[in-house]
Amino acid sequence: MKNIIIICLCFGLLFVTNPSLDDFSNFMQEHVADEVMQETNNGFLSSLGGGLVKLGIKGFTTRQDYKIFSIYSIRIDKEYKFIGIGTIFFEYN
Repeated sequence: MKNIIIICLCFGLLFVTNPSLDDFSNFMQEHVADEVMQETNNGFLSSLGGGLVKLGIKGFTTRQDYKIFSIYSIRIDKEYKFIGIGTIFFEYN
Protein backbone atom coordinates (compact mmCIF):
# COMPACT_ATOMS: atom_id res chain seq x y z
CA MET A 1 0.00 0.00 0.00
CA LYS A 2 2.84 2.34 0.87
CA ASN A 3 4.45 1.76 -2.55
CA ILE A 4 1.22 2.66 -4.36
CA ILE A 5 1.00 5.95 -2.45
CA ILE A 6 4.62 6.80 -3.30
CA ILE A 7 4.07 5.98 -6.99
CA CYS A 8 0.90 8.11 -7.06
CA LEU A 9 2.74 11.00 -5.43
CA CYS A 10 5.55 10.75 -8.00
CA PHE A 11 3.11 10.75 -10.92
CA GLY A 12 1.21 13.63 -9.33
CA LEU A 13 4.41 15.64 -9.01
CA LEU A 14 5.33 14.95 -12.63
CA PHE A 15 1.82 15.93 -13.74
CA VAL A 16 1.96 19.24 -11.85
CA THR A 17 5.47 20.09 -13.08
CA ASN A 18 4.94 19.09 -16.74
CA PRO A 19 6.53 22.05 -18.59
CA SER A 20 4.34 24.30 -20.72
CA LEU A 21 5.21 25.89 -24.07
CA ASP A 22 6.12 29.07 -22.16
CA ASP A 23 8.54 27.06 -20.00
CA PHE A 24 10.10 25.64 -23.16
CA SER A 25 10.36 29.12 -24.68
CA ASN A 26 12.21 30.34 -21.58
CA PHE A 27 14.51 27.30 -21.72
CA MET A 28 15.33 27.93 -25.39
CA GLN A 29 16.05 31.60 -24.68
CA GLU A 30 18.63 30.61 -22.05
CA HIS A 31 19.98 27.75 -24.18
CA VAL A 32 20.58 29.96 -27.24
CA ALA A 33 22.00 32.80 -25.13
CA ASP A 34 24.51 30.37 -23.58
CA GLU A 35 25.49 28.98 -26.99
CA VAL A 36 25.98 32.47 -28.45
CA MET A 37 28.03 33.50 -25.41
CA GLN A 38 30.31 30.48 -25.84
CA GLU A 39 30.78 31.21 -29.54
CA THR A 40 31.21 34.99 -29.43
CA ASN A 41 31.98 35.87 -25.78
CA ASN A 42 29.74 38.91 -26.34
CA GLY A 43 27.03 39.55 -23.73
CA PHE A 44 25.04 41.89 -26.00
CA LEU A 45 24.83 39.36 -28.83
CA SER A 46 24.02 36.64 -26.32
CA SER A 47 21.08 38.60 -24.91
CA LEU A 48 19.90 39.65 -28.35
CA GLY A 49 20.01 36.10 -29.73
CA GLY A 50 18.18 34.67 -26.73
CA GLY A 51 15.53 37.39 -26.87
CA LEU A 52 14.91 36.88 -30.58
CA VAL A 53 14.56 33.14 -30.09
CA LYS A 54 12.04 33.65 -27.30
CA LEU A 55 9.94 35.90 -29.53
CA GLY A 56 9.81 33.50 -32.48
CA ILE A 57 10.24 29.98 -31.12
CA LYS A 58 6.54 29.29 -30.51
CA GLY A 59 5.81 29.61 -34.23
CA PHE A 60 8.26 26.82 -35.04
CA THR A 61 7.45 24.50 -32.13
CA THR A 62 4.93 21.71 -31.76
CA ARG A 63 4.21 20.16 -28.39
CA GLN A 64 3.05 16.62 -27.70
CA ASP A 65 1.62 16.61 -24.18
CA TYR A 66 1.72 13.25 -22.39
CA LYS A 67 0.54 14.74 -19.06
CA ILE A 68 3.64 13.70 -17.06
CA PHE A 69 6.13 14.85 -19.73
CA SER A 70 6.06 16.67 -23.06
CA ILE A 71 7.96 16.35 -26.33
CA TYR A 72 8.78 19.55 -28.19
CA SER A 73 9.72 19.49 -31.88
CA ILE A 74 11.30 22.45 -33.64
CA ARG A 75 11.57 22.36 -37.41
CA ILE A 76 13.75 25.05 -38.96
CA ASP A 77 16.43 23.67 -41.29
CA LYS A 78 16.15 20.24 -39.67
CA GLU A 79 14.08 18.83 -36.83
CA TYR A 80 15.23 19.21 -33.24
CA LYS A 81 13.44 17.37 -30.42
CA PHE A 82 13.42 17.98 -26.69
CA ILE A 83 11.80 16.09 -23.84
CA GLY A 84 10.52 18.18 -20.96
CA ILE A 85 9.99 16.34 -17.70
CA GLY A 86 9.61 18.06 -14.37
CA THR A 87 11.42 21.32 -14.91
CA ILE A 88 14.26 19.85 -17.02
CA PHE A 89 14.67 19.63 -20.80
CA PHE A 90 16.76 17.07 -22.69
CA GLU A 91 17.61 17.22 -26.37
CA TYR A 92 17.34 14.00 -28.35
CA ASN A 93 17.24 13.04 -32.01
